[in-house]
Amino acid sequence: MDFIIKNKKYLINFLAILSLLVSLYLTLLNFQGKGLQCGLNGCDKVLSSSYSYFLKIPVSFWGVIYFSSVLILNFLNKINLLKFVSTLGFLFSSYLSFLQFFIIKTLCPFCLIADLSAILIFLLIFAIK
Repeated sequence: MDFIIKNKKYLINFLAILSLLVSLYLTLLNFQGKGLQCGLNGCDKVLSSSYSYFLKIPVSFWGVIYFSSVLILNFLNKINLLKFVSTLGFLFSSYLSFLQFFIIKTLCPFCLIADLSAILIFLLIFAIK
């Protein structure tokens, strides 16, 4: 636990960079109109579902915005704003995970990486002092 406490900021950055790259990849595929085969037959189904857009913008692009914001706010030590943004990310990622497990009933590993990262970022910010 000491490792996590001492390296919280770096762990947040690692998760944000990892998921920013995943979100960028999914966004590029979306804008190119290419499907994604991930070996589980779930990626294409999830990414082409009616839930893959929010306010007419691909959810993956929202991920790019979110994880970029987390990186910037963490770097600038804007803790209160980071708490607010991470709360939004936690709620939205929890909702997206719920959709995959219970509504779409198919999993996209790339999407789950981003969702889990957002949830872990939230926990690191609020649960680890």
